[in-house]
Amino acid sequence: MKNVLIVFGGRSVEHDISILTALHAYKHTPEGWCVRLVYLTRDNVFVTGRRLADLDFYINGVRGAREVHFSHGAMFRRGKKICDVDAVLNCCHGGVGEGGELAAFFRVHDIPTTGPNMVSAANLMCKTTTRRVLTAANGFPQPQFHSFSVADYEKSPDSVVSAIESVLPYPVIVKPNALGSSIGISTATNRDELVRAVDLAATLDGRIIAEELIADPIEINCAAYRDGTGVHLSKCMVIEKDAVYDFEQKYLAGGTATHKKGGAPTEAPEMSAIFDEIRRQLRDAYELFDVSGVVRADFLVKMGDDGPTVYLNEVNTVPGFLSYHLWLAAGVSYTSLIERVVTQAITESRATKTTSFTSGVLAKNRSLVD
Repeated sequence: MKNVLIVFGGRSVEHDISILTALHAYKHTPEGWCVRLVYLTRDNVFVTGRRLADLDFYINGVRGAREVHFSHGAMFRRGKKICDVDAVLNCCHGGVGEGGELAAFFRVHDIPTTGPNMVSAANLMCKTTTRRVLTAANGFPQPQFHSFSVADYEKSPDSVVSAIESVLPYPVIVKPNALGSSIGISTATNRDELVRAVDLAATLDGRIIAEELIADPIEINCAAYRDGTGVHLSKCMVIEKDAVYDFEQKYLAGGTATHKKGGAPTEAPEMSAIFDEIRRQLRDAYELFDVSGVVRADFLVKMGDDGPTVYLNEVNTVPGFLSYHLWLAAGVSYTSLIERVVTQAITESRATKTTSFTSGVLAKNRSLVD
């Protein structure tokens, strides 16, 4: 029997979506596992309790949960061991969960965690780093972009805006550098709108990225995970939308992120070449960033006279609802998906690495500290 923790929440603008993902996953964990919900509060405090499975607990105010801590592969409360932990299913969107800090924290305490390690997660959470790595030199067409810090913008707004205009023609899309769920994303068609877009993004992140807006793209999602046999790819899903796909369209406009405004996994014959290219890019990116766990990649396809151009727009390392709908279309049940990624996290953690080295350096340099 596996002791598995589902960890969710955290200090993030995607906090509430994380709750939904965790409670949904909790209902689909394999039989025979001992599964506990562990909520990371908005102050980044770990708590647990029976009420965590009730959505009203979060709607009506968090009260009555018990704070817990971790050490030596186990979970404790007030110094008393609650259980050993075989693995953590990371359902924390954004913040420490998607940025890599959670993986690093649990690694220190010898607890395997689903999803990428700290380095891979941080690189993919940062839109600027992702763009720089996914250059044409690595085989990934990318839109033009300009990245800058909020500190530089506050010091000289006009010079930053002018720098954006010197690189990018209008319309321009402006994004916080390290947020998901399309929060804080705006489109600007002139300088006044650009300033407002940057001001909005600056309230959410310390760095901002402005990008070339791909006109009238086809937006397509595809997911991936890895196990001992290699990288597995889901079906592709074409997203039906009218404009930039923002938070309201994703989660508030007549549905949830699991079914995006009429989108459905599809294998339309006329799209087969595009889907093949998407899967190639996703497989290559998964390996390039050395990722683990389930990711969902968002692609933009621009149709031109010379044929389609496929842009890998973003890789989400803790996707909403673990993108289970894409796997269902590929014949992989949600329960099986959870079992596979948790098992892989445990397997990878058991890989032996040298962590000590006898050097004699302490005795030889005693004079430096005595």
